[in-house]
Amino acid sequence: MRVKHDDRWQKDVGSRLDATRAALEIDHADMARMLGINPQRWSNYTNGHRPISVDLAILLCDRFGLTLDWIYRGRIDGMPVGLADKLRPAPAPASVVPLHQAKKKVR
Repeated sequence: MRVKHDDRWQKDVGSRLDATRAALEIDHADMARMLGINPQRWSNYTNGHRPISVDLAILLCDRFGLTLDWIYRGRIDGMPVGLADKLRPAPAPASVVPLHQAKKKVR
């Protein structure tokens, strides 16, 4: 049975693939070469124009320690710690409160 996904899902997968490539510090052409595919095909995956096959996703997992849960669902648990740290979104900055507003009166 083939599962139909919406365009948003495909773009999210592509974004995770591109973020992973960047976190691994590999350029587009080298990533494509490592996977044995044409750079345009890799670009189609990362731009969300074409869904990545399970076979190719498994190859990524085997080569770089990724998980299918990360690629297809965005779940980062189970990934190598160093790579997971690079892929986690940066924490939102704490709101800055002017010092004169932050001081509380002490009684």
